[in-house]
Order: sequence, then C-alpha cells, then structure tokens
Amino acid sequence: MIYQTNSLNWFTLLIVLIIATYCVLHPLIQAKLSTLHHARLQQALKLADHFAALIVPEIAVMSHVGKAERKTEAIRFVTARLNHHGVTLPQPVISAAVEKAYQLYKHLVTGDQHLDL
Repeated sequence: MIYQTNSLNWFTLLIVLIIATYCVLHPLIQAKLSTLHHARLQQALKLADHFAALIVPEIAVMSHVGKAERKTEAIRFVTARLNHHGVTLPQPVISAAVEKAYQLYKHLVTGDQHLDL
C-alpha cells in the first residue's frame, strides 16, 4: 500500500512538472519563433529594396518603353532575384518596393518634391 501511494505521488509530481514546464516554455518558444519570423521578413524587405534600387535606374532611362511596362519589368526582375535567393514576397510588397525606389530615384535625379528625406 505504501509502495503504491509513493508511486502515485511520484507520478503526480512528474505530471505536474511536465505541465508546469510546458506552461512556462510554450510562450517563450512562441515569442522566439515570432522574433525569427520578424527578422526574416525584415531581411526579405531589405533585399527587395536593394534589388529595386538596382533595377530602377536601369529601367527608368528606357524612354522607348511605357511606364507600365517599365514597372512590370522592374517587378519581374525583383521577383526573379528574390526567388533566386529563396525569398518569396507578395506582388504588392514588391510593387511597393519598386515604387519606393522609383520615387527615390526621381528625387535624386530631378529633385522631385514628393519624397522627404
């Protein structure tokens, strides 16, 4: 009888320890995963901005191509470069990166007033 009660106490203690450990560690693990996801997203956005800044000056001077085609080509270039590096971003995000790079390019080349640095 004493052996059975002692085993039950150890089993109960083990279960309580497992549950307590889970309750303490689960939020910490979730926070760490969220931080990693945020860091990867920030890296992906910086990479998109970098590639957009590379292609926009090249495409902006192509006067024989319409504005819509130039933007489409810039988006295609950035998407291809990101995919080459194993990064995928939604098309609206890439489009915004291209537009941001174009506005910066306009500001630097012609002194456009739409962008405050």
